[in-house]
Amino acid sequence: MKPLYLLLPLWLVIASYALLSFFWGDHGLLVMKRLEQEKIRLETNLDALASINRSLEARMEALKSDPELIAVEAGKLGWGLETEARIHLVGYKEHREALSAGVYLEAARPEGIGDMTLKMIALFIALFTSLFASALFLRRQRVRNDASARVCGGAGASSE
Repeated sequence: MKPLYLLLPLWLVIASYALLSFFWGDHGLLVMKRLEQEKIRLETNLDALASINRSLEARMEALKSDPELIAVEAGKLGWGLETEARIHLVGYKEHREALSAGVYLEAARPEGIGDMTLKMIALFIALFTSLFASALFLRRQRVRNDASARVCGGAGASSE
């Protein structure tokens, strides 16, 4: 019983550290779940960027080859043919649509609880559990000793 009782704290430290690391460690389940969510967020952004890229490439190809579109875009920029007359209205500002190349998302790095913190928590769990087990063991020993003293004391009194 003694060797097992002495190995209990060591086993508790190892078991609690393993469980804490499995769930809350740097490579634990919680961090992996956050990484999966981050991956989905980045893949969604990547799909949106690919769609914007396709539309901008189509617009660029159209501007390279379509003379009517080139004339419309030149007119929006304030350029035109010499034969065209431009009328500027006072107080009127022409609104140009802004082209967007998308939003840059930086990948978040989810972090778990630090390794040293997990080791300290595991050590305290083992310490408190061992103290609790020791208190129970001593209480049982005291109860057994009291019971055996009563039995021995009762047998001695009845034999006289």
